[in-house]
Amino acid sequence: MKPSVVTGASLGFASLYASLQRDHDINQRDTRMLSTKPVKALSHHLVSIYSWALNLFFGNKKTVKPRLISFKLCPFVQRAAIALQYKTVEYDIEYIDLANPPEWFLKISPLKKVPLLLVGDHVIFESTVINEYIDEAYPNKLHPSDLILRAHNRSWIEFGNGCTWSAFHLSVKEKEEDFNNVLDDLLNKFDQIEKAIGGAPFFNGSKFSLVDSSYAPLFQRLEYLNELRPGILDKKRHPRINAWKESLLTLNAVQRSAVPEIKELYHELLWKRQGYISQFLDEEKYGKKSAKRIY
Repeated sequence: MKPSVVTGASLGFASLYASLQRDHDINQRDTRMLSTKPVKALSHHLVSIYSWALNLFFGNKKTVKPRLISFKLCPFVQRAAIALQYKTVEYDIEYIDLANPPEWFLKISPLKKVPLLLVGDHVIFESTVINEYIDEAYPNKLHPSDLILRAHNRSWIEFGNGCTWSAFHLSVKEKEEDFNNVLDDLLNKFDQIEKAIGGAPFFNGSKFSLVDSSYAPLFQRLEYLNELRPGILDKKRHPRINAWKESLLTLNAVQRSAVPEIKELYHELLWKRQGYISQFLDEEKYGKKSAKRIY
């Protein structure tokens, strides 16, 4: 049935109910004698039919379970998973190998990368867009209602994209000098974020937002890198960021957003990438290095 037909039927139910209720009010005022039970009973029945019709024609769209297409170690996919987890949205997740992506994925992914969110026959791509959709489609809004604050949040989400790519470069730079240059740039970016944090325990203060879901995967990976090579996270220089990180990484939504073995998989990936940071891993555990790989 076409939406316009459904809308007309819905308005018909509503108009009939309103008409009966109006007639009932007039009779009750003028006669003070008319029994209200028949009209109330009919009105209640029509409301039930009205609700049933709306659910029948529109409800199915809301119950489509989204499917998230992922690579197990992708921080951008994890952003969407955190938003879905925090909102307690039921969803399916399918992992692919980015080193050897399946043909069906290449056909539907315009940029040939993850994440993708499949909603029925629709394909949504780019993590920021996916999270905006999740926030609008499901209850418990994560974006602030204030227009300026919402724009402010979107700006820092965009800023975080560069930080996430800096973390990637920390994992692949082969020379210590190049590694340190990337780290210096990241720490300078953190200087700006440190001043922008609006409170505790989250970026805006007490309420979790899409900014938080965007930075949590970054902090998780920097935590792993810092364990191997201390100094990547500077508590004295960035006390607010470190407190924010601690708050995010203990959240159930963040912990459930990745596979349980993510730390081990990340170490394996660092070994495959053969960057400067990989020298701090145990060669006896991971074996001799083979051809360098990104994924």
